[in-house]
Amino acid sequence: SDMILSDTIKVKYKLNTCGLQTHEIAKLLRDKGVKGFVISSNDRNVIVAVPREDIKRNRKIMEGIRNED
Repeated sequence: SDMILSDTIKVKYKLNTCGLQTHEIAKLLRDKGVKGFVISSNDRNVIVAVPREDIKRNRKIMEGIRNED
């Protein structure tokens, strides 16, 4: 489905990306159920344009991913 970027909020998540490319991180997050569009990433965090209604759910998923380390 087409995502209208104006309906999204840019959220920065702490994530040790282990040198993965942005598109690889996008797939990883998608596979975990994170909604949104990965804008950029570096070693320590990832910035995602998240649909407003998915903010809370994403935060829960991201906390779970971080706790796997």
